[in-house]
Amino acid sequence: MAPMGTDELSFPEAFWKGHTGLRRQGPGSDRSTKIALSMVDLPGKEAEILDIGCGPGAQTVFLAAETGGRVTAVDLFARFLEEVRERAGELGVADRVSTVRADMGSLPFDDKSFDLVWSEGAIYIMGFQSGLSAWKRFVKPGGYVAVTEITWLVDDPSDDASLFWKEAYPGMGTFAENCAAAREAGYQLVGTYTLPREDWWTDYYRPLSNRLTSLLPSYPPDSESGVGLREELKEIEIHRLHGNEYSYIFYVLRRPE
Repeated sequence: MAPMGTDELSFPEAFWKGHTGLRRQGPGSDRSTKIALSMVDLPGKEAEILDIGCGPGAQTVFLAAETGGRVTAVDLFARFLEEVRERAGELGVADRVSTVRADMGSLPFDDKSFDLVWSEGAIYIMGFQSGLSAWKRFVKPGGYVAVTEITWLVDDPSDDASLFWKEAYPGMGTFAENCAAAREAGYQLVGTYTLPREDWWTDYYRPLSNRLTSLLPSYPPDSESGVGLREELKEIEIHRLHGNEYSYIFYVLRRPE
């Protein structure tokens, strides 16, 4: 889980050196995206899809290719949006992918504009229920929201995992709590899917760990970049040891008609 900031300048240099060019900025895979996508009913090539907190856009271009619809990709960081456009061109879907630089808490779209609102690994920035409540206005009646949210899988997590995530993401909830929060936000629960552990490693933690480790000698341990690198590596080690206690879960929801 990357640190939160208001703009690109708020991140230390080492963050961008570590993260730029990676296929994903959080756990996920084309297979998991496809499983979640299979739970929604879209109007074919007329589908309007909003991908919030898109990062470098692995899921963005996959959604465009799989659905044939139009995908609007939103992120706060211009360099990630550049990567989205590059990937869309490489995959031949550039005519159906547009990018918008915006804060996910202040989106410049009309109400009831989208058949599907999508977000992988990003809703934590607003908080699960807050994000669902804020984004509901953009969904057409009968439309869908599909998000991944990091979720406790056990009732009594280990001390190391509990302490780390209480500091990194105090709002992290259980499966039951998140399902209740979705219903309270006014959605019907269509289905859920728990990301397997390989979704954390193949396109995210393994390449990221290699990058961060190679960068460590370049920064003093007490510098902003040095501290940030070690904190990210700590997150990876926590997951290696305790990844059976939590995961990202796809919550696929429907706005009632």
